[in-house]
Amino acid sequence: MRFSDFYFSERLDEATVKQLRSGVNDARKKRSKPIKSELKSVGKDGSIRFDSTSITTENKNTWEQVISPSKRIPKDVSLAEFRDYYNGDVRVFCGCPDFHYRFAYRGTEEGYKLGNKELRPSNITNPENMQFPQGTVCKHLENALTVLKPNLPLILKQYREKNK
Repeated sequence: MRFSDFYFSERLDEATVKQLRSGVNDARKKRSKPIKSELKSVGKDGSIRFDSTSITTENKNTWEQVISPSKRIPKDVSLAEFRDYYNGDVRVFCGCPDFHYRFAYRGTEEGYKLGNKELRPSNITNPENMQFPQGTVCKHLENALTVLKPNLPLILKQYREKNK
């Protein structure tokens, strides 16, 4: 099944990787310092953990990101099917303050935040954005979502090892 067939064949209740990445504020991303995301682990449920560098926060070297497909992944999944799970609806989390204070509420409202719900709206300080802050995820998650796709064969190998 091709990505385009999968993408248009289902009603999206959460958010796809493509949607999350398309919502990143490009101007803000260009102003930020370059970061590096490293694959840390793959859970039995298919959740993927990355660590991304933290350049601007004192006494903190990395932030953890988690990307998890919304649907349960079978143990005997093929690489093509595995890709479909991560091209479909996903839920995400980042431990950085930017995600917590700017994007967690929007993620809860739109159904793509992983973990506890954030019921407090962001403090809007930019009058151009009255409902939500610009973007969908922080720069750490955007970077992790970018490196996710080329690493899916390695991630599948680790997933299979966890589910023997």
